Amino acid sequence: MGCPFFEPQRPLEPGDWTEYWTHRPRLPLGEAYSGICRAGDPHTPSKERQRELCNCGYARGRCENFPKSSAVDAVRFSVISNEPLRVIYILEKDYAPLEHGEFDPNGEPDSVLAHQARAFAQSYRKQRAAAAKAQAV
Repeated sequence: MGCPFFEPQRPLEPGDWTEYWTHRPRLPLGEAYSGICRAGDPHTPSKERQRELCNCGYARGRCENFPKSSAVDAVRFSVISNEPLRVIYILEKDYAPLEHGEFDPNGEPDSVLAHQARAFAQSYRKQRAAAAKAQAV
């Protein structure tokens, strides 16, 4: 579950993430991203914050920028169809679903949720292509 205020900009390079983990973690957006915090004044959090909070969500009480009044704690995505790619989002509060819906990563307005959905779709397609390539070998 990504932070609902994290706008992913680009995937982190493997060295930016793997130096802290012994294996590739399962991440809400499919891979680790660097990006911008949109809670309050937009800013780029430290790599540590992005690794521990922005990419993983549930930062309430752990991040000084997370708004206490936020109705949402985290965002989760899932694929419901491959061809064409259909993505659903689930907004969570206290580890429970609060709102959900289908998301068209190519047709939604420019918002943090749209950036996250597009990042998730990009990561999903990349991982799917890598798996297909590995099977072909």
